[in-house]
This record gives sequence, structure tokens and C-alpha cells, in this order.
Amino acid sequence: MTASYLPNIYIDRLRAASLQLTLARMAVIRALIRAGTSLTRSEIYRRVVQEDITITLSSVYSAISKMAQAGIVEEHMFDRGRVYALAEMDRPVCLTCVSCGRSILVDDPSIIEFLRETTARLGFDLKDYTLSIRAQCKHGCLEPELGTHAWNKKMPKRS
Repeated sequence: MTASYLPNIYIDRLRAASLQLTLARMAVIRALIRAGTSLTRSEIYRRVVQEDITITLSSVYSAISKMAQAGIVEEHMFDRGRVYALAEMDRPVCLTCVSCGRSILVDDPSIIEFLRETTARLGFDLKDYTLSIRAQCKHGCLEPELGTHAWNKKMPKRS
């Protein structure tokens, strides 16, 4: 996972909080973006592991705690316990290929402006949104089992 894989707004918020851009922080942010809802720490960890990212539970917990202290992640109490979500900000759009699973986070202000204008025209005040688009890669997919996309590559296990 590379820094360019995250929308600039998250990279800027981490830098503004003097937090390094670590694998754990990027993985937590990505899991919360994809979920589009609040998750418990263990749910975040499970989602990170499902992405074939080799990381410890304590690294995920530490990343969540530090980002919560910096105001990047919000902590809420619900019936199921403490849950975490990205702090209020314009959310990126997740674009996913239906064939190979390649995902791209689109950080395009015109999409957000369109959503605001549309909800206002319909008599609503946009408070939050989750937008996930499923599409087919335009130039053909690479087979996911080849592991040729950086986001599909398995990281080597630590010994």
C-alpha cells in the first residue's frame, strides 16, 4: 500500500497532526473508508487482515488510538461497545472493478459538490455520505491471482 493510494486529505491530516504515514495508519483509514460506517477495533483489524496486509493487532489498536487523539478518527459508544469512524470531512468515492477487485479512492471535489447541489435541490442538507461504485476496468483486467496489482500483492510474512 502506498501513500498515493490514500486521498490527499488523509495524508494532509496525518501530516498536520505530526503523525507519520505508516502501514497501520493507512490500512485503518482504508478499512474505515471502505466500511462507510463505524467499526469496532476488532472489526477494523479483521478488515485489514482480509486485505492480506500482515500487521499486528497492537499496531492497529495503536494507529486507531493515535489518530483518535489527533481528531482524524472519532470514537463513539454504542451497544456493541466503542466504535470508530473517520472524523467528519468530505469522504472519497471508492471505485472497484467487478472482475479483478482493483479499488481506487477518488478524491474529486466535483463529485462532492454534485452531491451537495443535488441534495439541496431535493430539499435536503447533506450531512454525510458513502458512495461506492462498481465498474469494469476500461482497459481490461489483470487476473487477481497473478498478484500484479500493488493492492492485490501479498506482503511477505514476518518471521
